Amino acid sequence: MDRRSAEQPPATEVQQVAETAVVMDGSAETPVENSSQEDVIDPQSINVSERCDESASGNQDQREETPGVINIPRYRWQLCSILIFILSSIAIGFLVVEIKNQHSNNNKLKQLLNSSYQNVSILENEILQLKVLLNEFQMENKELKVHLNSTLDKYNLIQAQLEETNTKQHSILSSNRLSFLWNFCNKDTLQCLSCMPGWVEHASRCFLLSDIKKNWEDARRDCLDKSGDLAVVLDAEDQALLTNMTFQYKNMHPEENFHSAWIGLQDMGKENTFLWVNGNGVMADVNYWNENEPNNAIPFWDSDRAGQDCVAIVPPKNIEKEGWLNSWDDIICGGRRHYICETTALILPRP
Repeated sequence: MDRRSAEQPPATEVQQVAETAVVMDGSAETPVENSSQEDVIDPQSINVSERCDESASGNQDQREETPGVINIPRYRWQLCSILIFILSSIAIGFLVVEIKNQHSNNNKLKQLLNSSYQNVSILENEILQLKVLLNEFQMENKELKVHLNSTLDKYNLIQAQLEETNTKQHSILSSNRLSFLWNFCNKDTLQCLSCMPGWVEHASRCFLLSDIKKNWEDARRDCLDKSGDLAVVLDAEDQALLTNMTFQYKNMHPEENFHSAWIGLQDMGKENTFLWVNGNGVMADVNYWNENEPNNAIPFWDSDRAGQDCVAIVPPKNIEKEGWLNSWDDIICGGRRHYICETTALILPRP
């Protein structure tokens, strides 16, 4: 026996150790016969190998490998290397996955950051535009304030001038010379009419048929108190208006004994010389005496024998009948009759 064979343990001894390892493990039914069965050794056999190593540690350095016999220390190292490789591969795999996930998250964060940066840039541009608009609005506001202040100053000036004008107008209208205007105008609103209420406007004049009776003198005095006088007939239109007024009044007041209405014509100064209250005589083309008038008849009850010196209009029975305008009649001036007043219409200039 050479030295190499002396150092190797007997084959039977190695087989017994392997069989002992299989029995202690309980995971295999047959012992390991050769090196082709290395891959089926359970990790628990490593502990057995370690115990075998410990039992043979005295002469381990002197033994050499024997073909067909398992080298337990070498197998344990290989198994550990495989486990380390597998674990390292798993760890590396997890690490690669984590790196990929982290890279993907980083890309998403970069995209979000870029989007946020773009949004911030847009907001900054909008803020700049808003600042520009705000400055423009502030400038326009300042201009409007200046314009408003100027307008208010002009308004206050016009208001002051208007108040001064109104004061002067009220002062003028309140004077005694213009007191008659209040017969045409409202003092509160200063709205004026051409004629006083109840009067009829015609040819820039106003006419009123009284609802009371007076003698000719008292009737004229009442008309004068109304800033007028007894009516004067200047043309056929005047005569038609006054005659129609008496006709309408008589028909509207059948309960009254309406005989006639005084006008501003008389011959008290000289018989048959009739004069109007304005001093003019009767014109040939403005002559509307009733039939058989004037006759200066003296009734039996006229004790003064004064005669008929004042003229009144007697309403016709029918205004459609020919000659209905001929309605003048001379009557005793002391008789009580209705009367027609006349005044100038208030003609205001149009604005």
